[in-house]
Amino acid sequence: MILGIIPARKGSKGIPGKNMVDLGGRPLIDFTLATAENCRKLDRILLSTDIPEAIKWASTHYSRIEVPFVRPRYLTGSSVASHDVVLHAVDFLEGKERCKVDTVVLLQPTCPFRRPKELNAAIQLFRNKHLASLVGVSRVWHHPSDYVHRNVATSNQFSYVFRKPAWKQRQDFPKVLFMTGALYICQTDYLRKSRVFFDKKSYLFPMSEETMIDIDAPFDLAIARGLVAIGANKWHPKFKMGGWI
Repeated sequence: MILGIIPARKGSKGIPGKNMVDLGGRPLIDFTLATAENCRKLDRILLSTDIPEAIKWASTHYSRIEVPFVRPRYLTGSSVASHDVVLHAVDFLEGKERCKVDTVVLLQPTCPFRRPKELNAAIQLFRNKHLASLVGVSRVWHHPSDYVHRNVATSNQFSYVFRKPAWKQRQDFPKVLFMTGALYICQTDYLRKSRVFFDKKSYLFPMSEETMIDIDAPFDLAIARGLVAIGANKWHPKFKMGGWI
């Protein structure tokens, strides 16, 4: 079984009530719920949350999203690791139904712009290549070869953080990708053993530039709202240009 897991907790320091904050007329979490709901490669989808409003929203608007429990308090703190939340959901499902979850797909609701077709393609590739883990990446907005720092020894000079003399033009810069947080896929046994979703051998799956948006602060939310305003969410099944249906 391939299980999609959407983790959402109440607390948030950067944006109070972040997972339910308004994004273009719908709560932030709705974008991830919609992506998962419309991903045919996911056998089941589970929402792990302690947010009553999120439970009600998922139950009201989506038929495939399961909320079989309210996330226990010991798994709601800011220091709780994501792998503990995911394995709790897996253990709950396997223990209750005596089923086997072979693969877990972690979909964090703070990344609203991943698309169902990307998710389907990633899962298919994961299965075809018999991977242990896969992580979503996108092209960086600012190439690190342009990053500089002030030289402490000679304060009137600066040094490049990441550039070689041979790299004269931008065309010479190596391709650099960013782990966006939009998608993690791994075998359940791998997760149990390693307690991480990826390592240096993990497959890097390229995703759209919009997946770079990971909403953690008001500035991130402002960018996301701007993207929604110009139709970045047009893949959403309930969205039509000009409003929601």
